[in-house]
Amino acid sequence: MIKSMNKWNVLNKKIVESKEDLIEVLLTNRNINETERKAFFSDTPKFHDPFLFKDMKKAVDRIAQAIENNEKIMIYGDYDVDGVTGTSILYLTLKRLEANVSYYIPNRFREGYGPNRDAFQKFIDDEVSVVITVDNGISGIEEAELFKDTNTDLIITDHHTCRETIPYAYAIIHPKLKGETYPYKELSGCGVAFKFAHALLNEVPFEYLDLACLGTYADIVSLDGENRTIVKFGLKQTLQTENIGLMELLSISNVKSINEYTLGFMIGPRINAAGRLEEATLAVDLLTTNEQSVAMTLATKLDDLNNERRRIIDRILTEAKEMVEEAHEDKSGLVLYSDDWHEGVLGIVASRLVDLYSKPAIVLTKDQEERYKGSARTIAPFDMIEALNQSDEFLFKYGGHTAAAGLTIEEQHLESFCERFDQLACESEFCNELTIDCKMQAGIMNETTIKTIESFRPFGPSNKKPLYLIEHCEVIAIKTMGATNKHIRLMVKQGEHVLTTIGFNFGEYGKQLNIGDFIDIVGVFEINEYNNTKTIQFQIKDLSCDQIQVFDFRNKYFDKELLKKQDIIKVYFVDNYGIEDAVSYNDFDDPVNNLLLIDVPESETQLKMLLTKSDVSNLYLLFKDDALFSKSHLINRKKLGQVYGLLKKLKSFRLSDPKVQHAFKQIGFDKDLQKFAVQVFFELEFVIIEDITITVVENPEKRNLSDSKTYMDTTNRINFREHLLFSSTQDLNMYLRSLLTDSKHN
Repeated sequence: MIKSMNKWNVLNKKIVESKEDLIEVLLTNRNINETERKAFFSDTPKFHDPFLFKDMKKAVDRIAQAIENNEKIMIYGDYDVDGVTGTSILYLTLKRLEANVSYYIPNRFREGYGPNRDAFQKFIDDEVSVVITVDNGISGIEEAELFKDTNTDLIITDHHTCRETIPYAYAIIHPKLKGETYPYKELSGCGVAFKFAHALLNEVPFEYLDLACLGTYADIVSLDGENRTIVKFGLKQTLQTENIGLMELLSISNVKSINEYTLGFMIGPRINAAGRLEEATLAVDLLTTNEQSVAMTLATKLDDLNNERRRIIDRILTEAKEMVEEAHEDKSGLVLYSDDWHEGVLGIVASRLVDLYSKPAIVLTKDQEERYKGSARTIAPFDMIEALNQSDEFLFKYGGHTAAAGLTIEEQHLESFCERFDQLACESEFCNELTIDCKMQAGIMNETTIKTIESFRPFGPSNKKPLYLIEHCEVIAIKTMGATNKHIRLMVKQGEHVLTTIGFNFGEYGKQLNIGDFIDIVGVFEINEYNNTKTIQFQIKDLSCDQIQVFDFRNKYFDKELLKKQDIIKVYFVDNYGIEDAVSYNDFDDPVNNLLLIDVPESETQLKMLLTKSDVSNLYLLFKDDALFSKSHLINRKKLGQVYGLLKKLKSFRLSDPKVQHAFKQIGFDKDLQKFAVQVFFELEFVIIEDITITVVENPEKRNLSDSKTYMDTTNRINFREHLLFSSTQDLNMYLRSLLTDSKHN
């Protein structure tokens, strides 16, 4: 049996059997009612009036005044993709308006996230007239106080959670601000910057939709309402982008098609790499340059940094996994740290650990002040920020939200914190949950239906790519793929429909699945194009097998690593074949989930009794047998007739007589077979045995061989053993599963 990696939450329990029903289910699951459907599928972009922000006119008027008077304007951004693209949009807009504008991105390691007191003070000292924050500022209460009684005005544009106290500022453009009149609340940081640009230009800046799209998608905000419009039409703008830096980044990333995943998983990480490893200013420089040579140089730099980021993550993740396996496997919450891990990638590593172990994870490294600093990620329903709140006596500094957080801790408190965190995690039940749109018949999906579902794009939060559950699929072909067999391709059959599936990073299932297994699969449909041929493919995200599984290793290569596993009980009937920790059938009592049979049982009754005593989910078969029944061909009616003819010639004899032995050997019967034959004829009353003398009965009554218990028991045992040894894997699996099922029901 194979348990699913995640908890499955199926939104529509009814099996979908038509394209029309499927579309209706997808719309219902996304809470898109009849009146909203036209806008959802519309090919015409519609944006809210930016002046619906209550402070927008005030902010625009102040910028207009600064431009007219050639006052210095400073854009203070953030080092993630959202902050970089938002900064770029505003910078390009203000340059277009001929403003005296510069930008500043704080260093992740020296200055950290958000408003920085030293940087703000420098702006004031440098006689900057207007500071505009992008994707930050709403939490900078103390830093904002610096602008009081100065000639510098602060305009905050942000989207992060507001505190009860609002910072001092000339104007605040924030969709979630208390009393804010703007109708859409879920804009990203660059989305707010885009609306500011819209207001400054007094028209929708479609030429910047590509950057707004990139930042919005990368920030993982809801893809409904205006965010959907920004990403949907921003993708179209990206196809015809005139942004030289973005074009170079697309080129060096070897992007073949433009979609939301291209931006989120190919372009976004390269922009993020700048801030994670060096300076995010490099990324803004790239997205705002109008010089081809500069763009090429910067795109190459970001690509190199991204490759370095990957290498660093791989190294840290390998070390972190070793730590878990050596000392943390029994922990409910993971806290891992090392003095030389790179701070810039710890959030990614923590996320990977959550995915690998389905546990909340904190990853830390030592900073310049000799404190441990890092990132935390969690799994529902474990609330990370609440866990840190309950551990605040050990923490130097922390902040974040339910799913993710950052923290700093003094070394002397590290051990106590680890204990508290593990205790809190232990008190919580958590598991990854997959939200599945519906159960469906595989046969209804075709190229036309897939293309119709593509109209739901862009996919993301609030509009995730549809996941489907296809039940009771028979595995008919298994193939692992990739240099290290990391991936798997399965051919499965549901009814009369055959489906090609692929599972990335599912290579381990190549050892856990058999031909003939029936599995349930969760995943997405896609069109796979190879050598100009299009085929429908199902990409597996999770799977389960609820039936008992039988693994056939008869006369095949057997992975000896299985013998080392403590959860597999090895049982033998006659010969353990040198497997030292094997248990004799007679001594086996405890129920087990994983059972390995070393040699062949002597009877079906013996096998049934073993299965009745166990609670098997996975049955591994070695069925070693050195003899391979070399004498079984002699136990048949013709051979026994030949033996009886020999006995009639002897009339009366002893088996120990050398002449008798010689006669038997002439027809291939050794001592064991001689005794067997005599016993059969004795039971048929063809011979009489007195002491050690055997006498043949003259003119005995005709009898069938089936009247001999010894003959029938031996024949049945031979047939049973030969069935176990020589039947096909599929036939053997069916037979053993029926026995296992019977044993569970009895």
